[in-house]
Amino acid sequence: MQDDQDRFHTCSFCAAKIPGGRNKLFDHLLSSAACSAKLSKEQVAELCEKHDKPSAWAIAFSHAEDAKCSCEALLEVACGGTTPTNVTRASDHGMRGAWFAQETHCGAACDVVAFSVRGSAAKRDFASQASLEDINSRLRSNKVHALAACRLAPGDGGLEKYATYRQYQYVLPPRALGGFCEAMLNMTHRVPGDEVVGLEDGATGYSVDTTASCTCTSVHGDARQRKRKGTPPRRRDASATSSGMIDLQKRFSKILKRFSGRHNYHNFISPDGGRLTANYAAADRTILRFKAEWPTSPPGHASATSAVTATQVNQHAEMVRLSVGCVSMLRGQLRYMVSAAVAIQHGWLEEDALEVLTHERFIMHFPPAPPADFLAGVSFSAKHSQTIQVMLDALLAQQTPSDLPLVTAAASAQEGLDDWLKALEHACNTSITPCISAHRSPSIPPPLKDCSLSPAPNEYTRVLALLQSASWPATSVSRSMVIEGNGSSMNVSASNVGDWKERAYSADSELARACFDLERILLPERLPSSHVCVNRNAQFKPHLDSGKGRGQSLSMIVALGDYSGGELMVEGVSHDIRYSPLEFDGWHERHWTNPFQGERFSLVFFSLAE
Repeated sequence: MQDDQDRFHTCSFCAAKIPGGRNKLFDHLLSSAACSAKLSKEQVAELCEKHDKPSAWAIAFSHAEDAKCSCEALLEVACGGTTPTNVTRASDHGMRGAWFAQETHCGAACDVVAFSVRGSAAKRDFASQASLEDINSRLRSNKVHALAACRLAPGDGGLEKYATYRQYQYVLPPRALGGFCEAMLNMTHRVPGDEVVGLEDGATGYSVDTTASCTCTSVHGDARQRKRKGTPPRRRDASATSSGMIDLQKRFSKILKRFSGRHNYHNFISPDGGRLTANYAAADRTILRFKAEWPTSPPGHASATSAVTATQVNQHAEMVRLSVGCVSMLRGQLRYMVSAAVAIQHGWLEEDALEVLTHERFIMHFPPAPPADFLAGVSFSAKHSQTIQVMLDALLAQQTPSDLPLVTAAASAQEGLDDWLKALEHACNTSITPCISAHRSPSIPPPLKDCSLSPAPNEYTRVLALLQSASWPATSVSRSMVIEGNGSSMNVSASNVGDWKERAYSADSELARACFDLERILLPERLPSSHVCVNRNAQFKPHLDSGKGRGQSLSMIVALGDYSGGELMVEGVSHDIRYSPLEFDGWHERHWTNPFQGERFSLVFFSLAE
């Protein structure tokens, strides 16, 4: 209803006065949950077509493969050739980029995509059961499945930003925890005729089936042999097994709790996600909870659902499911967390090893667990509490989320399990544990009076004299953040292009000419650099080179002066660079300076990206 005098429209459903034209009234009808519920599907479609307004929707779906590809396949079928706009996905993270990109193997039991469509696709009621069945029937892959849909207000979306809680799960075979496997099998695999004494159903969270058939041939043979000899059934006291398993569960749960809270996970990221150092804000992640869900059914007795076969259900029902609650995680972070937890459980690492693994000055590589993780579910903030969250709560009440990603993860967990455990044990024994010990008891550089230092080679004497007499401008704020103490650092250019002529040392200065002459003398085959970073007594924290220098693959560094210690560490490998030039990839390899005593200068040659 329109009031020409005051130029506003009055909603016939809620009597709200909507200023502006009919498009404003239309927006109100779709954005108001109470009013849009009173419109018929035909009326909504008619309004969308008449005003050429997009229709906004959210679809909950499960997938057992790459989230991006699965989402594209779903929308291609759902929109019938119409290109959707404003597409956002809950499995994305608010902080976009390679650091947070979900690994391609990572599926989802319940992901959500929001989008807008125009034209004929805007008339479709995606929430109807007929539409969902039609979408699922036309999907080419059986690894993508639409679960439910709900209408959104125009312009709503931003799911990666408004998803305030994400739950991930990792499927871990019990034998990865060592003694737990034997304990579980003793409690759940019964031999016909045997009696288990001292164990009540539910005492440890495991159901005991007295009719279960045993799949172990050797035990069957032993039972038949006793029967032939006429010996009485063997009585097994399960109290020790029960107690041992409870202790093991408690120990592992205690290990997982150490991950809760805010830690610096710069060592817990897949290499294809890019390197991180502690000075990046992205490395600080908060884990709200990390716990284990233990098997509740003995092997062979899990019930199948319509989504998967009984064999597949039995396969993942025997797994330990590690559940992580967080806002966001780094690429591959959960797999590295599982590796660290398993290593501590086996005793390959000390129980407080996590404090060192997440320390800003500790850089270490260790093998991640097999790709057996998936997104279990998401929750949304108040913005979507009346739309998407209602839809997800209904799915949860109906236990609708698919088992497809769980089955896929269970299969992946078995592949390469033994190789991973062997590699993890080897890494802990040969590199991680020694490095943790060295980190806790750092070596102190000897005093200069106790060192026999070689004098500066002739090619370095000119530059060294200029550095010792140079005046040092204030270090930039960004560079100061990666320097410990009162060290100084400045950049010098080989040309006066741009504002470089106004710097403390222009390309025409004697220091600049001496530095670039030294580069040509040391590595004549190297392509001349455009800049050099000059440092005095600067002990750098672990970092990656960035800023204007990003783009060159190799930097060249050399140190000058009389000092002890001060080795350059590159990805945990020590390099003595005193009058010994070294080329390294400073844009991808984490590097830092060991403590030193004395006067230490360093030159880092690099070129700007073209």
